[in-house]
Amino acid sequence: MPPRTWARGYVEGEDLPVRDRPYESFGQQGVALPTYGDEPEVHRGAERVDLGEPIPAGPKGLQTRDERIVDDVCSHLSDDRYVDASDIEVVVHEGEVILTGTVTDRRQRDRALRIAESVRGVIDVIGRIRVAPPRR
Repeated sequence: MPPRTWARGYVEGEDLPVRDRPYESFGQQGVALPTYGDEPEVHRGAERVDLGEPIPAGPKGLQTRDERIVDDVCSHLSDDRYVDASDIEVVVHEGEVILTGTVTDRRQRDRALRIAESVRGVIDVIGRIRVAPPRR
């Protein structure tokens, strides 16, 4: 079998300068490229910064009324596709939400508590939701 001829007249088995050698395999690409010293360390963006607590976005003394919080919590619970809120009662007193009732599994209970915590104006959530035993 005659020797294979490559670009620029390279014949297999002939010794060429490193810069003119064809790449041998995918894993060795770039091996023949010259290096000009260590690569500089690149710092992109700032260092991590602790942002602290979020700043409330309302005027001084703004308080959400309890009735509004009840409406918001109830609407968020009813809109959620993963929580059956038909047996959950919502009571709010001075921004503190109390959820009572039963659900079919733990995931629904935990999700209902997280939904209530996410509503604007809620200061604390007390979960009194029980997981009902499976029906036979």
